[in-house]
Amino acid sequence: MSNLKTLSGGYKGGSPRVRSENSKAAFVDTRLKVMNAQGLVDNIKAWYSEGRITTEGLQQITTQLQELCQMEAVSHQNQISTLESQAQDLATTVAERQAQLDAITAGEDIVATINALTAFFGAETIEKIKNQ
Repeated sequence: MSNLKTLSGGYKGGSPRVRSENSKAAFVDTRLKVMNAQGLVDNIKAWYSEGRITTEGLQQITTQLQELCQMEAVSHQNQISTLESQAQDLATTVAERQAQLDAITAGEDIVATINALTAFFGAETIEKIKNQ
């Protein structure tokens, strides 16, 4: 008989089927799905007309929506304040750099010019220029 290790040739190993304790987790779509606002309004109107929601329930929904809108407005205002602060910081930095560039004139000595350029462009950039 042949020494081939095949199923018909006397393979003595275990089952060829792989049994694993590891299993894939169920797929969960974590992306937010945008809700149809008009559909929600229509549902609420239908619930109210059927008596499934009361005026107090409608008031609660209205109050919660107003609170959410207020929180969003505050969040956006905070983001605007942060961006305005960053823009001011950037404007200050640009003005400082422009003043450094304006200080570099033909009448200055070379050391002061190199120091000003190093402050403006950074030591690494000046070093690269020197090595070229």
